[in-house]
Amino acid sequence: MCKQIRLKMLELPDVEIIEESLDEAQKWASSVGYKEEDVNDIIKSVRRSKRNEIGKLIMGQVFEGK
Repeated sequence: MCKQIRLKMLELPDVEIIEESLDEAQKWASSVGYKEEDVNDIIKSVRRSKRNEIGKLIMGQVFEGK
C-alpha cells in the first residue's frame, strides 16, 4: 500500500496583521481586567486542565481494558 503526502507552501501573515491582532487581544484583556502578570497563571491553569483531561481519558481506557 502506498500513501501520498501532499505538502503546501504556507504564507506568513503581514506584520501589520499580527500587530493588529495583538493590539486587539491586549485591549480585550484590559477590558476584562487581566494584567500582564496574570498570563503565567492563566497558562498554568489551561495546561493543568488539559493534563487532567488527558489523564482521565487514559485512566478510563486502562480500567475499561482498551
